[in-house]
Amino acid sequence: MDRCGLSNVAASALDAGIPLHLSRFALEAHPADVANGSCILVVENPRIVEAAAQRQASTPIVSTNGSPSSTVLLLLTQLLKAGAHLRYHGDFDTAGLAICERMMRLGLAPWRMSTVDYRAALAVADAEGAILPREMYAPGATPWDPRLQEDFGEERRIVHQERLLPGLLE
Repeated sequence: MDRCGLSNVAASALDAGIPLHLSRFALEAHPADVANGSCILVVENPRIVEAAAQRQASTPIVSTNGSPSSTVLLLLTQLLKAGAHLRYHGDFDTAGLAICERMMRLGLAPWRMSTVDYRAALAVADAEGAILPREMYAPGATPWDPRLQEDFGEERRIVHQERLLPGLLE
């Protein structure tokens, strides 16, 4: 994030590479502002943010912490209004695909959430001998890649973001 409008605490956290939790109160008092065209990755799992900080990744990352709260939606809306390009990645499970669809409707671009990505993740898990959990529920629509709904519906093997961590932080 750009330093513009950040408090001293936020600027210190940014300088130290420490993830920062933003409250609704803070966002209403000091709306998020970034340089127009900034690329920001939005993920479902806060562990991805921690891993990025530990690896000193240069890409700014926001976590929805599962289904996004009104505070997260406020932040994302502010970032979009500031001209940021937001990419979204979530779990390959029914809930994760539903969140991705909601994020797409908000204006975020699904990123590495295609049938090709899902199939590649399954291949890696198979090669490693990993036993992936099974999804009980049929997936909803995946308008960014209709084939994903079909493929996930057939396989129903869940791939959580943590399995994809290295590729997400490249």
